Amino acid sequence: MSRHPEVLWAQRSDKVYLTVALPDAKDVFVKCEPQGLFAFSASGVQDKAYSFSLELYGSIEPEKGEKGWWKRLLKSEEKPAPYLKLIWYLMMMLSLLVKMTEAVMMKECCIFLIWKRLGHSSSYCTERFRKHG
Repeated sequence: MSRHPEVLWAQRSDKVYLTVALPDAKDVFVKCEPQGLFAFSASGVQDKAYSFSLELYGSIEPEKGEKGWWKRLLKSEEKPAPYLKLIWYLMMMLSLLVKMTEAVMMKECCIFLIWKRLGHSSSYCTERFRKHG
C-alpha cells in the first residue's frame, strides 16, 4: 500500500513552490503537465512506497506576462488532504526578499542619479556604491 509523504507548498505572484519531505528517497518519479496535473512517486526508508497526484488550481505554464495569486493549491474546493501543508513563513520570507531587492535596486538607482547629476561617470558611481554601499 502506498503512503503519502508530507508536501509543503508556498507561492508568490509568479511561482508556486512544492517541497516533498521525503529524505533518502529512491527511484523518484515526478511528472508535471502544463495544465496543472502533478504526480510523484518514490521509495522511502525500508523501501516503503510513497505516491500522490494533485490537480493544481491553475496551469503551471501561464500565458506570458500573466501573474497572480492562486486562491488555493488545488482545483478542488474541498478541504485538502492532511499531508498538504502551506508554509506561511516561506511565503512571508519570499515576499520580504522581493521587497528588499526592490528597495536596494531603488537605492542604487537614486544614488546613480545623484552621482550622475554631480558630473561623475556611471562606472565610477556603480563601483563606488558597490564598495561603500
